Amino acid sequence: MGHNNAVQSAQGLMNTISNAMLSEKHRDGDYHGISIFLPDDQSYYSGSDRNTYKNLDFSSATYWDEFLDVLYGG
Repeated sequence: MGHNNAVQSAQGLMNTISNAMLSEKHRDGDYHGISIFLPDDQSYYSGSDRNTYKNLDFSSATYWDEFLDVLYGG
């Protein structure tokens, strides 16, 4: 792979990550990448926020929302 191809591939990956991000929250620093939100208490995973989260493609395609239901007694 030539230098130009590597740069194009890296830029493509960065663009894909940016397009995939739904929300970003951090206290400080310059963070990049993809992570999965794990609420630190039940208040982040209740009411209409819970229903919205359960309807995300990620939650529907994995068992992540079911895990949160068990974790927080939902």
